[in-house]
Amino acid sequence: MPALLILSSAFLAAGANGISMVAFPWLVLQRTGSAIDASIVAGAATLPLLVATLIAGTAVDFIGRRRVAMLADALSALSVAAIPVLAATAGTGSLTTVVLAGLAALGAFFDPAGMTARQSMLPEAAARAGWTLDHTNSVYEAVFNLAYITGPGIGGLLIATLGGVNSMWVTAGAFALSILAMAVLRLEGAGKPARDERPDGVVSGVIEGLRFVWHNRVLRTLGLIDLAVTGLYLPMESVLFPKYFTDRDEPAQLGWVLMALSIGGLVGALSWTVLSKISSKRTTVLT
Repeated sequence: MPALLILSSAFLAAGANGISMVAFPWLVLQRTGSAIDASIVAGAATLPLLVATLIAGTAVDFIGRRRVAMLADALSALSVAAIPVLAATAGTGSLTTVVLAGLAALGAFFDPAGMTARQSMLPEAAARAGWTLDHTNSVYEAVFNLAYITGPGIGGLLIATLGGVNSMWVTAGAFALSILAMAVLRLEGAGKPARDERPDGVVSGVIEGLRFVWHNRVLRTLGLIDLAVTGLYLPMESVLFPKYFTDRDEPAQLGWVLMALSIGGLVGALSWTVLSKISSKRTTVLT
């Protein structure tokens, strides 16, 4: 079933990113002990998203939904697999802050496009499965949060047992399985949109998308809220928590804390199916 393949791919990719979320700052802090260096790597993983998010929709239009999802996971797999390869060939000393920052940026750059590609295939997959859009969105968000429950927890346990470097092999394997799920997906809307439905060029496509969002009051408001919340939250997840637990040499405990945060997200996502019947969307967002 196409919906299950999309959800499986999203789960594997998000779970792999959840492991990376723990492993990257841990590797930096383990070698330098510097929160500034950890911030540099975290910034390298997030700043490219500003550019990537702008071109994500246009990339999907020109390359095709399934191909973009597979490309995003391939770049992520390459970035994490490079860490144990470099450690084995050039020694762990080669994993400097600059190298780790570059690999983090490479892995994160196409993530928004991959997420956009999967989400844009959901309506057609939901229709094939006979699901409502509210139910599909609730299940997708639940799967996404479930991945971030298991990912960081597994990441912490892997670091405690295999070490930060070798844990990246497991991460690369999860990305490979996500690519496989997309490779076997058969959905009419998985390819490129028809030529007359695509923008004239990349720049015009980006401008058209920004104009559409900005002139839609609801989308503009939600976009600004997401920007603020994400900006306030990411430093805790990518720097403050890893620094706290690295100082105590407790990688497993870091994984448990990140898992606890995701459990809240999972409960919230699953509750939407019920809340949508008794509460308005605005009231739910405000709550």
